[in-house]
Amino acid sequence: MTRNLGLAGAADLFGTQLGNDELAILELDLYAELASVRPYDDALRALESLKRAGLKVALCSNLATPYAIPVAADRKLTQ
Repeated sequence: MTRNLGLAGAADLFGTQLGNDELAILELDLYAELASVRPYDDALRALESLKRAGLKVALCSNLATPYAIPVAADRKLTQ
């Protein structure tokens, strides 16, 4: 999680060779997972309450870089 490698780079780092077909399947699975990511309703309410109180809100995570895509795309979380 300290490196932005992508799936092919991670496989290489761990000494695993992925064929193009295998990599494509894994990437499709990853993007399907990313498309399903949704914030919990209570998290959105909590973030809104904090922002209304004048606090700056930031998100820290130990998830891999691609998981930032849905968060950045969700304008409710970034405004």
